[in-house]
Amino acid sequence: MELKIGRLELRLAAGKKQPTVQELGSTGTVNYSGFLYEEYNQELIGRKGIEMWDKMRKSDGMIRAILLALELPIRSAEWYVDDNGGKAPKEAVEFLNRALFDEMSITWSEFLKHALLMFPFGFSVFEKVYKYEAGYYFWKKLAPRLPKTVYK
Repeated sequence: MELKIGRLELRLAAGKKQPTVQELGSTGTVNYSGFLYEEYNQELIGRKGIEMWDKMRKSDGMIRAILLALELPIRSAEWYVDDNGGKAPKEAVEFLNRALFDEMSITWSEFLKHALLMFPFGFSVFEKVYKYEAGYYFWKKLAPRLPKTVYK
């Protein structure tokens, strides 16, 4: 027996069953109305959970030390847009460097500080705010939206 899937051809030995072409399993993620319920400890779910994670990161020295060990190498790195060994157009590289590091009203360091909230909270959300100048659109800022303000 022969089975074709796009360019892939499968030949099955005589008497063998055809493979199932539909998905049998699921992710197992429990999702009700946009909320995920996978946490064993119910104190760590939703708004209550965000308050608990925030309390732990601010009051437990060991957790703070671990978070700093994760954050500091990233925050202390030199950030720039690379030209890919001269392959990227010079104008594009200059534009991106200017847009990210010179034109935004929030500094790159401040952006990173908020982006790294993904470590204690599991996510970090930003709103892209634009400005128009000299025929170009720039990011005015990547405005942080703190975890406790996210509903779903």
